Amino acid sequence: MKTSIISFLKIAMFGLLASAAVLAAAQDSAKTEKAGAQQNAAAETQTAKVNVNTADADSLQELPRIGPVMAQRIIEYRDEHGPFQTVDDLVKVRGIGEKTLERLRPLVSVK
Repeated sequence: MKTSIISFLKIAMFGLLASAAVLAAAQDSAKTEKAGAQQNAAAETQTAKVNVNTADADSLQELPRIGPVMAQRIIEYRDEHGPFQTVDDLVKVRGIGEKTLERLRPLVSVK
């Protein structure tokens, strides 16, 4: 009798441990899937460049160091001088220097 109780307890303990392992694996899998989805979304956001020749003020303001005033300056420059021929032309906009241009370069396009 004592042996069968011990055997039963061992089997029950093994079952609990196995269930806990399956649950932990399922949670890790869900975390991995969520992290992968977040990385994909971040990659898509980073690869979608803002076309400075067609972007409106709201789109331009999504760029780093571009607030409402700078966005308006970009639009006004574009309206007065025509489309930007290269990304480097952004330095012609008052307030955009080399440092800002370097931050914007991977995030913007002219086509």
